[in-house]
Amino acid sequence: MKRLQSVFLSFIFAISFVFCFAGCEKAHVCDFSLQTASEEYLCKEADCFSPATYYYHCSCGKHGDKYYEKGTKKQHYFKACIEEERYIAVRSEECFVPDIYYKSCIYCGPAGTATFVGSNEGEHLLRNTVDLKYLKEEATYNSPAVYYKSCPCGDYPTGEEDSPVFYHGNPLKDYTEEEKLDYKPTSVTVSLYDTENLTYSFNYVTKKLPQRPVLYIEQGNELTGNATEIFVNFTVETTFTQRDEEIPYYVCKVKTPLLQNQTYAYKICDKYVNVETPVAIINTPDLESEGFTFSHVSDTQTYTLGDSENVSFTAVLKNTFNSDFLLHTGDVVEYSKYEDYLEDMLDRNKEYLMQKPVMPISGNHETTYRNGKKETDKHFYINHPAQDGVNLGFYYSFVYKNAKFIMLNSNDLSANKLKSEQLSWLINELENNTSKWLIVAIHNPLYSAGSYGSNPERNHISLALRSQLKDIFARYKVDLVLQGHDHLTSRTYPLSEQGFTQEEIENIGGVDYSVNPNGTIYLMNGAAGNQTRKIYGHDDEESMYDLDGTYSYVYATHNCSYADITVTNDSITVSANYVSSGQVKTYTSWGIIKR
Repeated sequence: MKRLQSVFLSFIFAISFVFCFAGCEKAHVCDFSLQTASEEYLCKEADCFSPATYYYHCSCGKHGDKYYEKGTKKQHYFKACIEEERYIAVRSEECFVPDIYYKSCIYCGPAGTATFVGSNEGEHLLRNTVDLKYLKEEATYNSPAVYYKSCPCGDYPTGEEDSPVFYHGNPLKDYTEEEKLDYKPTSVTVSLYDTENLTYSFNYVTKKLPQRPVLYIEQGNELTGNATEIFVNFTVETTFTQRDEEIPYYVCKVKTPLLQNQTYAYKICDKYVNVETPVAIINTPDLESEGFTFSHVSDTQTYTLGDSENVSFTAVLKNTFNSDFLLHTGDVVEYSKYEDYLEDMLDRNKEYLMQKPVMPISGNHETTYRNGKKETDKHFYINHPAQDGVNLGFYYSFVYKNAKFIMLNSNDLSANKLKSEQLSWLINELENNTSKWLIVAIHNPLYSAGSYGSNPERNHISLALRSQLKDIFARYKVDLVLQGHDHLTSRTYPLSEQGFTQEEIENIGGVDYSVNPNGTIYLMNGAAGNQTRKIYGHDDEESMYDLDGTYSYVYATHNCSYADITVTNDSITVSANYVSSGQVKTYTSWGIIKR
């Protein structure tokens, strides 16, 4: 029996082995190497970035994870008009004017170059404009000031219950004296924004965001409780530390029309922080009266900070106090890129500069020298036309009584000449002049016996400007061209389109007047700072030179040089001066008579 069982088990084992071996021989292992571009094996359809992809598959019909490309990608089809933020091409800057959008690809979404006008009707362009007319609530010790959002169009209904608002500044607090210094108005200047309507402009800076900047001004010699309160607008700009670290600061500007022939008292303050300037006095002119005097100053720049370096300009200001305004032909300080230089110069002389309008143009030390940026625009509030290149100064004009002043920018040049935009503006100003006297101001000289006008290695800008402007000035009968940059005191003979011309001289009260000169006279009135220079090619700094029949006089400059220029109905009188040991000394006096 046991033997019979053993034979049976052996038989079963043998049968199992045979079947097992046969099964192993027929087991299937998938080989994913076949390519069949059919729907069954599609991984991803073709789009605008890649062809269709298909899975590799096995003969058994299964596919793996790997795939291959087959065919070509689609072409973008930019026909979709979708009004979403990501497709905006031009955001509207006008109320109720739709935005412009890029058309997008109907397959993949990216924007093309074709555009379409949005179907939206636009909306008010609400902005956070800090201005007194938008003030909703004054600041409290618990909350900053609250302003209504506003639109440049002026029609947005502020003041209604649901009008959107924003907060500005900080809640009220009791500031320490040290904290107040950062809010203190510094570098205050005054200019004539609009002479026709006798609008005065005020410009200053602060180190921290103004909280509630205000100009208080009142007719008379003092401020009382009846002073007019005028809100001051401001923008954030940048300056640099002496380590060339860029830091923010705030440029504040305000303007107001004043009455003629009146006295005004004013001060500038931040009423939340409780800081203010001293009270200053402005005496406005009588624009209907005949005659006026302005002072030409230039190159007040100094190398270092401190009393010993800045006394030169102070000495000039003390002796030009009775002129109607200062005309500054550039280079206010040596390093205008650094605000502490400007603050040192302007704040030190605030006793004079807060009362005397300054009409400036930029020199190279406000622009190209050490990479100054917008320095003239940051420190003087001038009504200049819209123009390119304001970073490198600006050009503008103004009329004062019977004289027109054209203020040029010799920093933003092309091939060392005025760019076409400024040249076209200049010619238009000349063609439309109706004033008897025509005076041009420019920093870089056309004619100078100094290095920048006469040294062949340094006078390339002068020669280019001369070739471009000399005949234009003569043709339109420009009387004077006031120049800077070369730190000299000089005057050319009248220059016509044909060349320098002889003068008919008439002596009146010891002053030689050129009678009806046939041409334009180019002059420099020295440097009002402490940087003196020699006449090019001459060692003697004290002598007067008549160089090659071009100049009626040339003087190397003393410190504290300037000119008082008096304009009447039929004459201009120039007194070229300098201050020495507190006394005014005169290089020379001369004039023009037009009958």
